[in-house]
Amino acid sequence: MALPGDIRDRKHKAFIENSTDGGVDNRVNDIDGNASLVSILAQLVSGLNTTPSGLTIGGKITEVTLNSLTWTALPTTALTDRNGLAFQNPNGVEVKIGFDNTETGYVGWAVNASGEFFIDVSDSITVYAKASSGTPKLVIMEVA
Repeated sequence: MALPGDIRDRKHKAFIENSTDGGVDNRVNDIDGNASLVSILAQLVSGLNTTPSGLTIGGKITEVTLNSLTWTALPTTALTDRNGLAFQNPNGVEVKIGFDNTETGYVGWAVNASGEFFIDVSDSITVYAKASSGTPKLVIMEVA
């Protein structure tokens, strides 16, 4: 059922009436004077402070020599604003990846000989590695 013309026209005029601040379309309120969804969303979006993520800054590739006695940071100094790491183990020995350099055993995520490992991790998190034997080199790629 359609509204009578005079009521429909009055409600339509109340909804799209121009504001007094230079003729800007005043659609912040619905026909009953309540804040509209558009108005609420506009206020939320205007208050957002966003930072782009992904590969927006650059990358860095380093080689780190490991040992079987201590955990070694990968890499020694993290790339600023890092978003992810990739590890390449071109050696003939297994290495383990972990986040606790006080771990006394050989406990962690295994990266097999000639294996690779990928992780989304920020520069505020330090990743460590330990070799099963010898002093192999791990190749690390960081992206920011």
